[in-house]
Amino acid sequence: MMAGVIASDGGDNKFDIYTVLAAAISHARHRVWITQGYFAPNQAFIDILKAAAGRGVDVRLLLPGVSDVPLVLQASRFSYEAGIRIYERQGSPLHAKTIVVDSIWTSVGSANLDYRSLVYNFELNTVVVSSQLGRAMDKLFLADLQYADEITLAARQRRSLLQRLSEILGNLLRPLL
Repeated sequence: MMAGVIASDGGDNKFDIYTVLAAAISHARHRVWITQGYFAPNQAFIDILKAAAGRGVDVRLLLPGVSDVPLVLQASRFSYEAGIRIYERQGSPLHAKTIVVDSIWTSVGSANLDYRSLVYNFELNTVVVSSQLGRAMDKLFLADLQYADEITLAARQRRSLLQRLSEILGNLLRPLL
């Protein structure tokens, strides 16, 4: 087992959380399972997830279905993409921040995948390379899916005009969230 710490310090840290997470996802071969309380990354990060899915990687996001910051939820929904399996946890807000890549590489910490966490805030994640921890995190992710609904393309296409406009507004304000 190997472990380390990655940080987001609002500065020019070349081993920042964003860079390390992007590299891990870019090198994934089998799966990338992400649980996030606030998900509003930039388009480049979304493109990294889409590219992984395009390579045949099982990319799944477990995100909140309700939020204490509704505008972030709308920004998140704007970025739902085909090829990435999206689940929304129902019933209560979700604040976990985990990523598991190929059942061996795990990141757990304070950073959300949004501008505020990755660019402005001082955040800290622990990265552990361990198949034992990776498999345990996979089991937790699958258990959490029991409380979530998968967001299908058909459901996305049935969104109301008001919902679509809310998502556009959330996306426009993404750099401030």
